[in-house]
Amino acid sequence: SMANCVTADLTATIIAAHDILAKPEWDGMVISGGKDFMGNVTDYFTMMNLANEKKFDAIEEILRQGQKAFDLNKYSLKPVVVAPKGKALGGGCELITMSSAVQASGETYAGHVELGFGLMPGFGAMKEAVLRVVNKIAGTKAHPVEFLQVEFENIAMAKVGTSAKEIQRLGYMRPTDGISLNEDFLLGDAKQRVLNMLNSGWSAPVKRPFGAFGLTQVALFKVGTFQMKQAGVLSEYDWHVACKMVDVFAGGSMQAGTTITEDYINDLTVEAILSLFGEQKTLDRIMSMVTKGKPLRN
Repeated sequence: SMANCVTADLTATIIAAHDILAKPEWDGMVISGGKDFMGNVTDYFTMMNLANEKKFDAIEEILRQGQKAFDLNKYSLKPVVVAPKGKALGGGCELITMSSAVQASGETYAGHVELGFGLMPGFGAMKEAVLRVVNKIAGTKAHPVEFLQVEFENIAMAKVGTSAKEIQRLGYMRPTDGISLNEDFLLGDAKQRVLNMLNSGWSAPVKRPFGAFGLTQVALFKVGTFQMKQAGVLSEYDWHVACKMVDVFAGGSMQAGTTITEDYINDLTVEAILSLFGEQKTLDRIMSMVTKGKPLRN
């Protein structure tokens, strides 16, 4: 079912919460949820229905609102700590990767499962993957491709971390993020993390432009994924979606080194997702996930 998923209502609530957080009496914010956090994937069912009615503007609005909400969490001038437990898949995983810090229950499951829906993450995870690589290669002679390969495979293979430690290994939590082994203490620990950050002189991150990787650099992936397709690991349609992901990672048709921004990668992501919502195979996949709970290999 699509219960407990990241909906437009949720992202609107986060945006509204930031208006309250801006008031002087608040020091920071903790975001958590029910039994399965709030991220048992993104509300693709609603988007599928909109696509069937050819209401692509409405889908774009949902995606942009989600990007805005999660960016507010990440760049908030006051600490925003996300405290996941249970399943944090799809949009729930994106919520984790875009925060001031994370305090996770040790038993949390998280990963980007969008490929099973014939899609890619839409609320900012694509640009977060790019930024992790940009940060790793900064000031080195390293080639982006080797680092990007890992990020690409995590999303293209829909890898799910089945514990907070594994989620850290996938790169969706920082090594400095906290883990609560006893879930009863999760919210208290998360609140304490906000206060500790304030007391230790934490400062909010800043958006900085960076150089596009360029398609020539990243085109190797298309060869690699083609081999995965030949080997039967990826279906024809998986490959089609994976190629669109590669284009987003590359920075579209930009030459390597062209200065681009996070917002530009977010724009490319929205464009790619809207094109996928125009394809029947994506709609069939969403229907299968919603009704049967398992991916359709179409």
